[in-house]
Amino acid sequence: METVFVVQVFKMSGYGPQARGTILCGSESDAKRRAAALATDSLGVLAYKQDGDFDAGEYSDPEVIARHGVVPEFAIGDEW
Repeated sequence: METVFVVQVFKMSGYGPQARGTILCGSESDAKRRAAALATDSLGVLAYKQDGDFDAGEYSDPEVIARHGVVPEFAIGDEW
C-alpha cells in the first residue's frame, strides 16, 4: 500500500465549475501548502489523500485534507 496526495483545482467555465489540473504532491503538508497557494487564483481547490495498491487497482476512499473556495459537490460526493 502507498499513499498519494493530490491537489485538484477548479475554475469557472461557460458550463459551470470544471476541474482543471491535478497535481500529485510528495506529502500531506506539501499538498496543503500547494492548495492554499492555488486558492488565490481559482474558484476552488481540493486536496486529498488516498491509500491503495495502485498496480492491483485497489483503492481506499479518499480523505479530504484541505478545501478552499468553492468545490463542486461532484468533486467530493456523498461518501467523502
